[in-house]
Amino acid sequence: MKFAVKYHKADFWQLSTIIKKLKILDNKSQILFIVFMALITAVVGFAFYKYYVLSDYYIIAQTACDLKTERCFIYECDPEYDEECLNASQEDRVSYYKLIKKKAYNMPPCETIGCTGLVCDQGEDCEEIFCEESNEAGGEACSDPGDFR
Repeated sequence: MKFAVKYHKADFWQLSTIIKKLKILDNKSQILFIVFMALITAVVGFAFYKYYVLSDYYIIAQTACDLKTERCFIYECDPEYDEECLNASQEDRVSYYKLIKKKAYNMPPCETIGCTGLVCDQGEDCEEIFCEESNEAGGEACSDPGDFR
């Protein structure tokens, strides 16, 4: 026995018409199904709009840190895992950084700043994160501004 449903072009995109023609669900279940699908579509649409169109999310990025005035994170390149460190001197293997947390829509494109000059502008939803003693307990190394004056 062949199962076939005849569709009209105008009816094809009407979900309720398809469900009725296939006789899959009763009326209450059809309404619940349509409401459920509408809610899912609305949530996905809202998330797409918020995160893709508005870029309304935070980015945490590393940026240069002033050793003389700020308590910076310390990163030491390991030649065992990074080939760029093999020929570098001990001083060149160490770099200092802080973290910047800011909204994606406030981040300038890398072509403009070279991906290194991130700063928090006045009045901007932005936070500079410096190395603290609690970070040291978690395995991070911190610099002390007093050592570089």
